[in-house]
Amino acid sequence: MIRERKEYLSVLIFNIIIILQIIQQIPNAMDKTIQLRVRKQIDNSREVKVLKLKGTLISKGFTQIIHIADQDEDFYLNSFSTSPDCKKQAEDFVLNYISSHDLEDTISLLSPVR
Repeated sequence: MIRERKEYLSVLIFNIIIILQIIQQIPNAMDKTIQLRVRKQIDNSREVKVLKLKGTLISKGFTQIIHIADQDEDFYLNSFSTSPDCKKQAEDFVLNYISSHDLEDTISLLSPVR
């Protein structure tokens, strides 16, 4: 009887793990995407500031990952998803960071919340 319970629990745990993995792969329809346009050719000090912005977005919990794609020969398109409750706060943070670190010619927020 104990052996049957152990086997049952093993199968149950395995199924729960599979379900959790599937759930993690399904994009949350409630997530909101924020897009940043980042200039490709920048000096080292601006590059450090851009990296700090991305790191801070992650460490503040706005997102877990930032996707980077080529937009054209001059710009990258960086995008990340955040919860609807955090979207305005994340966009405000990005705009304030851009302004306070003199990055207006380096990063722009695409379609910010108004």
